[in-house]
Formats: sequence, C-alpha cells, structure tokens
Amino acid sequence: MLKDRNYWSRIHNNKLLCKTQASKPSKIVDGGMSKINTYYDEHMHYLCTLHQITTREGQIIHENVKDALVEGIWYKASD
Repeated sequence: MLKDRNYWSRIHNNKLLCKTQASKPSKIVDGGMSKINTYYDEHMHYLCTLHQITTREGQIIHENVKDALVEGIWYKASD
C-alpha cells in the first residue's frame, strides 16, 4: 500500500518529515540502533510509524510498519 502510492520511496529518500519517537541500542546488531520513527506527508498529515534497526553506519537492516493512515483508512500491524 505504501509502495503503490510512492510513499515508500519518499520515506527512504528522506523526502518526508520523520520524527524519532524512541531510540535505543540494538540487541541484535553490535553498535546498531533500534528506532521507532513516525513519518508525515508533505501536508504534515500522519502517514505511518516504522520500527527500524540500523547498523553503526546507518544502513537499515530490518524494518516493519507498525501502523499507517492512508486515504483516511487506519491500518495497524498485528504483533
């Protein structure tokens, strides 16, 4: 859904506003970080929340969508 509407590429190309909600050292990657990031579209409307694990160099090695609000429909991941 995020890929179909071109949001996914804009998230990964730093074209949307990102606010880090939580950040702590990763348990699975030495020197890496586990982050919860919230993204907003160009109109400052909430888009989605992602959990991302990055390496020391900043490369994303894992991510999953926690929830998203697309075209007025709220999607929540089942844990």
